[in-house]
Amino acid sequence: MSEFKYACPVCGQHIKCDSSQAGTQMECPTCFQKITVPQAPDTDDQKLIIKGTKVGNERPAPKIPDAAPVATPETGFPGVTVVLIILVCIAAAVGFVYRGTIFKAAAGPTNQVASASNETQTVAPPPPKPVAGPASVVFAKGDSLVLGSTNEAAETMDTAKTAFLDTFKTDLASPLAFEGPGELSAMPAGGREVPGAGGEIQWHNSFRGGLVIGVTLQGLTPNHEYVLTLNGDTHRPGNGHLPDQMTRNNGEKFYDFSTITTDANGRYQTTFGIVLPASQYDVLFFVKDTKDWKIVLSHSFFQFTVE
Repeated sequence: MSEFKYACPVCGQHIKCDSSQAGTQMECPTCFQKITVPQAPDTDDQKLIIKGTKVGNERPAPKIPDAAPVATPETGFPGVTVVLIILVCIAAAVGFVYRGTIFKAAAGPTNQVASASNETQTVAPPPPKPVAGPASVVFAKGDSLVLGSTNEAAETMDTAKTAFLDTFKTDLASPLAFEGPGELSAMPAGGREVPGAGGEIQWHNSFRGGLVIGVTLQGLTPNHEYVLTLNGDTHRPGNGHLPDQMTRNNGEKFYDFSTITTDANGRYQTTFGIVLPASQYDVLFFVKDTKDWKIVLSHSFFQFTVE
């Protein structure tokens, strides 16, 4: 028995066998086609490569010359390697074409803009906006002013008031972050429901010298007076720093910090700076009708700190 090589008639893979296998069927290790092994050549010339016959096409294949010897099938599968290289090239091309979409999806949503050099830059979130409408400072009960009014200049004579006023004005120009908004609604018990009335408050979590709170109201009686109130609780912080004592002897205190008047449409909107002692607070917010002192709108306990 002697070994010889023959070529697959389908993919050209060179296969080594011995003369005893002539006429039998083998499977090409590259394309997996069934091949009938040809007869061994009459010469030992390794450059002469004959072809096998694909099963089902039994005509003997002519001998063909080959310019150079090739590796035997036992050492690798060049056809499979070529296929893998092609697949890798296709994947790389697809990744290059869709690279922008892939990276954007992986990174998630961000606030970005494209600069003139086509570089992506992160945009900072916009600063919080102040509450629309006029601004008022409440230094104490019965002692307040509307910013821009004629009596504002007189407050510069008091150092403590001036310091808080300047701090409040700075915040109005570039406000700190607000908590909320917190919805105002009818009080479940002990109040009076006004159909269509509503509103909201938003406030700074902490502020030096007092509380900054924005108040927005709508649906109330037009051109009517209401009182805005902070109401404490003996079991919560800040109650002892509110100036007014409840008529009931239970230790609960409150602060009617401003009397306001709605416009012709029953609306009102203002930002207040309320001077308060340094402490933590956890209080209620009420809108009371001056006609009968019933609570028409309220917000549950909200927390803030006066530094």
